[in-house]
Amino acid sequence: QQSKREVHRSSESGEDEACDWMISCICGIKEDNAEEMVECDDCEERWEQVDCIFPRTKRAPEGKYYCHVCRPRPTELTPEQARAYQDRLKEQKERQHAADSQSKLMERVKRREEEFQKSLTLARPVQSKGNMPKQDKFAPPGFRELEKNEYSDAARRLLSLGQATGSDLEIFNILRTSPRARSLIVQHGVIGVVSLNVISSGDYIVELTGRVCLQREYATRDLDPGSLNHLSFLIKKEDEELIIDARKCGNFARNLRRSCKPNAELNVIMSGADLHVMIKAKEEIHRMNEITIELDADWRTKPRPTQECACNDKSECAIERHFSKNKMVPVQNVVSSSRIYFPTDTT
Repeated sequence: QQSKREVHRSSESGEDEACDWMISCICGIKEDNAEEMVECDDCEERWEQVDCIFPRTKRAPEGKYYCHVCRPRPTELTPEQARAYQDRLKEQKERQHAADSQSKLMERVKRREEEFQKSLTLARPVQSKGNMPKQDKFAPPGFRELEKNEYSDAARRLLSLGQATGSDLEIFNILRTSPRARSLIVQHGVIGVVSLNVISSGDYIVELTGRVCLQREYATRDLDPGSLNHLSFLIKKEDEELIIDARKCGNFARNLRRSCKPNAELNVIMSGADLHVMIKAKEEIHRMNEITIELDADWRTKPRPTQECACNDKSECAIERHFSKNKMVPVQNVVSSSRIYFPTDTT
């Protein structure tokens, strides 16, 4: 028996112009699914799926073969069973293809991460192991890792007006030691935050940390409009505005990118005099997917940012559509100016 693929290739290459064949199997599937097939030696035009006709042996017998049209006969599988089998096989192939694609993506991400880490190693001064601080691997030199927020005196006085409860203390402690995400290179030269496992909608992912101060104390804060950067966050509490400054100290959550299609949000919780900014999933987030938060509410009133939206889909991106329509050019040399107002929950 010559395989169907060989006959098909011969026909396409012109070696056998008279070749005329069709898939006619009990499963009813007409398209070529790249599985092994057997040709009818009577009509010499119909091909059937070997797995449907010979489900136990998975192979055609030696000698002549006749299709179920030329020689009707009982088969081990009914047409419904054969179709169900082929549908399951198709689903398995699709899942395997998705798994292979994810594996290749992770290999590329790992290579980029290793290359980036090598560049950081060459650029940083050598420190003794005894004095080596525990830091996010993508943090700049001199960055201090924080498990909890630091506060200016004025910010601490303001927050001391809060009411103490301990209902969320356990989740704070768990996420400090076992966050559900990490920093990774998500594009060439771009650092983001990705999930380490599947995260359900409504779950907390990590706590954002940094130095908390009043906005009026933050004289050096870059207020240039149009940035999608994320190194400082503006929070409104009562009549005051607080800044969480993650430029020089904090944790890897500082690398969260903003998107017109965010899958997470910032949830502010007060526990006594302590302020906690929790990253909370808005929808189910699959393993190794990037975690993103929403744009500033007034982003349409600002110049076009130089950073790309984290949605990574220019054809459907709200930022691309808005600024392309208005023909606005990107702002140059914009650094950390992300701002957002949050309702403050007291728990």
